[in-house]
Amino acid sequence: MGFFMPKVAEKYKLKLFRTILTLLGTVGIFMPLSSFAEEQKQKTEQIKSVNVDSSIEDKEQVKSFNEVLQDLVNEFSFDLRAKSLNSLRAVAIRRVALGEGIPRSYESYLETQVSDSFRKHSGTKVLQCTNCRIRRTVVENGRLVMTTPINNPQELDAIAIQLGVEAWVDVSLLYQETSMILGFHVFDSKSKELVWTKLYNTENIYKQKMEQRDSETAQGQALEKEKISNYVLSSTLGWQLVPNVKDSANMLGINFRFAERFNAGRDEVGTRISALVAPSEVISDYPGFAGDPASSAEVVDGTNTETILPFTKGIGLSAFYSRIVSDDPLKMNGIVWGWEMGAGTIVSTGYACFAFRGGAHLRMGRRFLLDFGGAFSLPTTISIRNRYKYTTPGGVGADVGFGIQF
Repeated sequence: MGFFMPKVAEKYKLKLFRTILTLLGTVGIFMPLSSFAEEQKQKTEQIKSVNVDSSIEDKEQVKSFNEVLQDLVNEFSFDLRAKSLNSLRAVAIRRVALGEGIPRSYESYLETQVSDSFRKHSGTKVLQCTNCRIRRTVVENGRLVMTTPINNPQELDAIAIQLGVEAWVDVSLLYQETSMILGFHVFDSKSKELVWTKLYNTENIYKQKMEQRDSETAQGQALEKEKISNYVLSSTLGWQLVPNVKDSANMLGINFRFAERFNAGRDEVGTRISALVAPSEVISDYPGFAGDPASSAEVVDGTNTETILPFTKGIGLSAFYSRIVSDDPLKMNGIVWGWEMGAGTIVSTGYACFAFRGGAHLRMGRRFLLDFGGAFSLPTTISIRNRYKYTTPGGVGADVGFGIQF
């Protein structure tokens, strides 16, 4: 009995040891597996989220086949509105050719779209040529041959005379992986001379639209960057030949020009204020003479002679409209020029006249301006000491100035 007990204890100890090893091995295997499974789950969720995001972007960027075809037909309609085929009174669609991969059902669909564009956007009539689609079977040299009026010039001419068709229209549609091309061939039914032909390629159309959108975006960014928004203020200093009481007089002018921009910076409307002063009021005689020269006076047989002196100080006020002629009105690294015309008044003490002005201005770089123009004033009446009335004639003037734009 004493010999049996130690063997039993040893046997149970061995089983317990094996059980513990089995549990440890199971835990050691399942822990890496669970971590690996968690890792794979996270990767799968990331992949799903990326695929969802990319699919959203594709939906925003990719157009359907019908939408792209409609864009091409719209470009054709634009040319019709521009009267590209306005000389034709009656046409008929002879053939609609489709590229590989395009269903045959689009043949009638495309013909309908083209006919509708003619009807809406031009004065050209589209005649329905049902005889052009008739197929006949003839025997030639013992063989059956399918023929249509399209392949028979004599029969096609007879149809043109019968229906009154001036020109035939051939339409072709080609679909590629990167673009879609819509082609038109229009030729005279009598002389068979090619009247008009054009290809509409989606690559060129979308590229032009993208460049136009980028240009408008760049112009808007330039306005915001320069902090000039839709308003512009400029000041110039220069010489002005101003219509005066009798003749035009040379004067110095300080001009302030405030305008509001619209139409992407191409048009401006604003006001112009000019401070006018004669050079004699600013620059006196050179003080290089000692003593007092003898004074002299003019006397004419006891009759007093009075001379109406021109004004030496004045203000010009006018409203104007300006048009920028340069291709890019917001260009900051070149010369931008435009013309302007306006109307207003020239005011001085006891003097006021209505005047017109037209001119041009050049902006060089970001800030500097060169401004020049011509003016014309209407006759006006002035009162001298409430005793004399004097009618001044109209006159012409000119101005040139250099300044800065804010």
